[in-house]
Amino acid sequence: ETQCTGISARVGSQLSAPLGSLSLCHVPAGMWGSMDGCRGSTTAATELLLTRRIARYGDFLILNDGLWHSAEEKLRRLRSLLHQVNRSGTTLGQVIEEGSVGLLWRETTPQHFEGELTGAYRDAHANWYHSKGSHCAPVVQPERDSEASSLYEQLSTAGLKVVPLWEMMVSQWDMHLEQRTPHTATRGVDCTHWCSPSGVLEAWVDATLLAMSELPGCAAAPLVTPG
Repeated sequence: ETQCTGISARVGSQLSAPLGSLSLCHVPAGMWGSMDGCRGSTTAATELLLTRRIARYGDFLILNDGLWHSAEEKLRRLRSLLHQVNRSGTTLGQVIEEGSVGLLWRETTPQHFEGELTGAYRDAHANWYHSKGSHCAPVVQPERDSEASSLYEQLSTAGLKVVPLWEMMVSQWDMHLEQRTPHTATRGVDCTHWCSPSGVLEAWVDATLLAMSELPGCAAAPLVTPG
């Protein structure tokens, strides 16, 4: 069951802005812990943003699944998302067909803990830190999972544009926080989060803007519609 009763009050007023300006809002969907957000899937939260008209013509919704999900769970969620996008009569499918709201799926970026095989999340790194290692390191098998690659291609073909970050970031093992901040100096080696400012974050922005510009319909529309 999705519990997002406060979503309209929390973000609705932030999604409108004067013409020529930009508002960014974060909706923490799928957060089952104490964080104030939607206790449901990313897809369910997106459906609410669209059906309640919180997201309006000319807005962009950039979707993502949390890094902490297992590889198997990520694949299950991608399959479900593809089913929603392809199925006739769904809100996501209708919005993609109309081009009224720009929808993007952002790939989850890899981790680079020492001894990591693929860069995918593992239970051993549940707190994003590593107390045993001393530094981040390249992953042993940097290839993208074949089923995930196939699902991303199918999503793009179905009209849900994917922001490709995995292959761009899998080689950037030395751009994590490691123990470069007072916080990580006491918590452990952080091979999950990235340094800021850095070329990594600039690349994220460039890739996102490029994906937005390639969307049909929305790309030429103003970011907001005057009320």
